[in-house]
Amino acid sequence: MWWDFDFDDLILVVLSISTFSSVLIWTGFMPAWITKRLAKNRLTETVLVLREFGIDVEKYRKLNLSRSVDNHVDANNIERSLSRILDGSTIKKRVHVGKTDQVEVDHYVDAMSLSTGPSDSVQLARILASFWRKKLSEEDPTIRIADFDYIVTPKEGSPILGYEFSKILGKPLILHCGSEKKFETGCANLAFQSTFDTRTVPKAGAKVILVDDSTTGGRKVRQAIDDLRRNEIVVHDCLVLFEPTVKNVRKRVEEMDVSLHAVIRK
Repeated sequence: MWWDFDFDDLILVVLSISTFSSVLIWTGFMPAWITKRLAKNRLTETVLVLREFGIDVEKYRKLNLSRSVDNHVDANNIERSLSRILDGSTIKKRVHVGKTDQVEVDHYVDAMSLSTGPSDSVQLARILASFWRKKLSEEDPTIRIADFDYIVTPKEGSPILGYEFSKILGKPLILHCGSEKKFETGCANLAFQSTFDTRTVPKAGAKVILVDDSTTGGRKVRQAIDDLRRNEIVVHDCLVLFEPTVKNVRKRVEEMDVSLHAVIRK
């Protein structure tokens, strides 16, 4: 009977089951959901062991992720390259900027219009990707989530830039529609699509990064953050080409527990 096994017999049984399950995984006969669960558990155990030995796992995670991003622009030339491109789209006159809380400035960078040019949008996305790669390789502590599942861009921001950036990183793009309500909010299965355009609806707990050309007052970014969190999506980082400092948007975004990463601050 099974209760007559001694301890050595029990160990042999456990090892046999473990070996058999490993063979099923290696040969592809193990159901995918079981394989994924086992792999996740093993990874968690490995990370815990490495941390016990004093190894900074997150540091090496960022370094590995940085190597997965193609380096299109030299790290020492990123800001200069972007400034040269943005100069061609700068309105050098006193204008009022902002939709809800306007302020007067002596110049305005119209990066959204610039990104509508096919070659310009690709180059801007390459600069943004190179900047992200640089921050990862430098193990920037302000990066909260280095490995994300989706890229989110405001639809009334710079969706073309978000699209080109998503192609470079190989991540799916989600467009935030803001106030555009396409469905009744009472439809639980359509809650996410009521404020976002996406082919694949992310599951609760999915991780995203916000990407746009710039953020002046932070209205679009903050609204996107609210809508994402309402749907239980995790967001802690916002990546932009440039950050106007006239409204101190960085403080407003950080108050929402989100880090703002900008290639250029003006």
